[in-house]
Amino acid sequence: MYMTRFSMLLMLCVGISFACSDKKNQSQEVDFSTIPEFTPKQLSQFDQVDSLYFGYLGVRSFPLADGSFILGIQAPSHLAHINKEGNSLLGITKKGRGPSEILQIGVPTKSNSDIHVYDRNKKSVMAFDLTLAPKNEFQISQNENLYVNNVAYKIGDEDYVVEMNSIDWMFDSEKSKYLIFSRYNSSTGSYGKTVRLIDRQYAQSESPAPPAPVKYYAEFLGGDRAISYSDKQLYAFSEMEESLFLYNTGSDHIAEVDFNFDTLRTISVSFPTEEITRVEIDSIKKVVQEAEILDNLVSRMPKLKTPIERMLIDHKNRFWLKSNLRGNHEKWFVMNQDGDIVKVVNLPKNTFLTHISEHHLGVRIDDSTFGLFEAVY
Repeated sequence: MYMTRFSMLLMLCVGISFACSDKKNQSQEVDFSTIPEFTPKQLSQFDQVDSLYFGYLGVRSFPLADGSFILGIQAPSHLAHINKEGNSLLGITKKGRGPSEILQIGVPTKSNSDIHVYDRNKKSVMAFDLTLAPKNEFQISQNENLYVNNVAYKIGDEDYVVEMNSIDWMFDSEKSKYLIFSRYNSSTGSYGKTVRLIDRQYAQSESPAPPAPVKYYAEFLGGDRAISYSDKQLYAFSEMEESLFLYNTGSDHIAEVDFNFDTLRTISVSFPTEEITRVEIDSIKKVVQEAEILDNLVSRMPKLKTPIERMLIDHKNRFWLKSNLRGNHEKWFVMNQDGDIVKVVNLPKNTFLTHISEHHLGVRIDDSTFGLFEAVY
């Protein structure tokens, strides 16, 4: 039944065709001279908390009401509950193969009072409360044609939104890469309504890799093959609205959908963009080692950059959208629910914003250094 259900999916967006629209003329209409710009002050930075040393940091952290936060760490694979100042460890998950022990943390997610980890090694989903006390664990059904990324959001007691990727494009250069969301029931182990959204494509050699076990998919994606500055599918869940926001960066709108993937509304957006420079292309050439992959990647890069690279939603239900514009900072547009940019926030170059709260911003400064920056109101 599971295989049949997926084989009958529509090839493109189900009920949300807005996300597959052709690239629009991303505007230069916003007058940034009238928009306040803010460069937050760094409050602290650290590469360890108590006896926990950061080998390799993840890309998400979760702020809590009291100012403390939960940090995802790739190596060693842990969730760590850290105090508001970043200098005391309040709780930590266990590593191992036992119940609620983590072998591979992946990209954790938060749904209201639950933190979820999809462990690819154990093929299981683990839930923790906001003190990192274990709540439950269940195995998730697999499909050889899809790659499970994470449990993106919890709905009720047993239903979830699961994020997956298509993998057939790895072996067939005629196929495109898709981001997939599906309803999943943990009690029955069955998938429900599903939507496929075309995502950023990856460079291929003329002779694609032979079919390989799905466990190698992450390693494949880690090979600097993504076509830089091309359009991609961004998403963010709003706990305040209990809905999902989708933004294909080649379109001129963000869509809000419910958990059956039906459109609730769209928000018109307009962001500046610019041409890719020779210097930027040369910097990519220094990273990609395989000549055939590099040729394919560079030939498929767009003339104009896609305007936005990441999207988050903060505690005030504002969008934070990371611009691809060149500059001395990572530039984030803060936008309200009407599509108006109300603030521009500058963070240090080559850093990764992991959380936004009324107490501070969480920033991955480098592979093993985390920083807290003052809040943006």
